[in-house]
Amino acid sequence: MVLIHSLSLLKQVFVPHVRRLAERYVTVLALSPEGRTRQVRLSHLRLAGLGLLGALLLGLAAWGSFGEFQVRSQQFRLASLEEENQLLLTQLQQQATLILALQGEMGKLRTFESQLRILSGLEPGTEPLVGVGAGGGRELHQQKRQALR
Repeated sequence: MVLIHSLSLLKQVFVPHVRRLAERYVTVLALSPEGRTRQVRLSHLRLAGLGLLGALLLGLAAWGSFGEFQVRSQQFRLASLEEENQLLLTQLQQQATLILALQGEMGKLRTFESQLRILSGLEPGTEPLVGVGAGGGRELHQQKRQALR
């Protein structure tokens, strides 16, 4: 009941103002290149509607340009990340070639060590020496020698 009464009260207050707006006119003159003038009469209500439509279109255009700006910034960010990724891949490949070169050097050093051991008459260095340099390493090494004989 209260809702119906408040709606009828709103209608009594609002409708006369809308009718007054619809009755008032605004005259717009449009000059053509030929020199003719045209007269267009618009009510305040239609003029307000056109203004609202213009504001809506302007808002949509602003929203679209903002969206375009975001898309372009994301594309720029993606391009910079792809460039950084390529740079990191290149560095990784360089590191891999460096590791391969170091592994080759390690192989050469092992071969050289084994040749030195053969020339000096030492045992082949297949096992690491345990306890060497930590007190009593010499005795442990001699025990291993005797166990191997």
